[in-house]
Amino acid sequence: MALSPQQLAEVLHGVREQLVNAGRSADIPVALRTTLEITDEPWERPPEQRRTLRGTLPELVAMVKAYHEAGVTHLIVDPNSGDVAYNREILHRIAKEVLPRVDSLTRAR
Repeated sequence: MALSPQQLAEVLHGVREQLVNAGRSADIPVALRTTLEITDEPWERPPEQRRTLRGTLPELVAMVKAYHEAGVTHLIVDPNSGDVAYNREILHRIAKEVLPRVDSLTRAR
């Protein structure tokens, strides 16, 4: 099930509320697996409303930040291609151009 950062935040709010009501800690890790597509042109849908990591590199940075703000602690990306060389290239681009811009988010936790 693909959820936008906004939708995920709503779901997690309900989950955390139930945890607190049950006397448990609401501080839980949240992993998200999503497909990944880097585009050259911006997408018309605002990053916080998208259900997949699709967009330009700056848009992907905004989306990762939005998912972090929604409560995601672990992000698993899938380039969704059977082409190993393409997948490697995409993951290298993410490591080089997106992760340095969001690295401070993981240090804050």
